[in-house]
Amino acid sequence: MAGRSSDKRPTAALHEGAYTVTDRTDLHFDGAAYGPGDTVALPADIAEGLLADGIISPAKNASPGGGDETDRKALIVAAIGGLDPADKALWTKGGKPSVKALEKVLGLDITEAERDAAHEAVEAERKAAG
Repeated sequence: MAGRSSDKRPTAALHEGAYTVTDRTDLHFDGAAYGPGDTVALPADIAEGLLADGIISPAKNASPGGGDETDRKALIVAAIGGLDPADKALWTKGGKPSVKALEKVLGLDITEAERDAAHEAVEAERKAAG
């Protein structure tokens, strides 16, 4: 998306973890090439942007940063930040991100309660940013 760097998007505190390259592209990291379906360990600062852009998803059966609730919420927050606010298909009539849209980005099943908690965090950060 053009102009994303100027958007006020939430920053998630992610941890290093295992991620799977999506079928959209190849990924080059640390001197190695990874193709669709390959698993790669990435530091948080790199994973966050790639996750939000749909280039990677959390690896199945691998939980970034140990997989506690805080990590999972941070992943969902990052995914929300990557959704196009103008694409009505990604959002509910109530203005929340669609669970299905988030699941597609994340490659994980999430609950409405998880979505709601992450969305509340995004909205709180947007209000604090002014």
